[in-house]
Amino acid sequence: MNFAFDLAQGIVPGVSVNVRNFAAGADLTSPSSVAKSANTSVYGGTISSGTLDAVSRVDTRITNPSTAARVSALLLAGPECQVR
Repeated sequence: MNFAFDLAQGIVPGVSVNVRNFAAGADLTSPSSVAKSANTSVYGGTISSGTLDAVSRVDTRITNPSTAARVSALLLAGPECQVR
């Protein structure tokens, strides 16, 4: 989980992340908008409704890291991305 948060925030050395590209067209302050957009553009609609519901409940009162970065990290750390 920590790696996913670091990756989404762009603080992994040698890696650059642009959440706007990850969730193209989304309202970056809306967890559900970011989750739905990323599900479509990155994951090809394969994220379960349970995972989408969970990440859509991100607390928007926390500003650092951003809502979009936290949603992105949770999607990366979610069960659909933990396949072996």
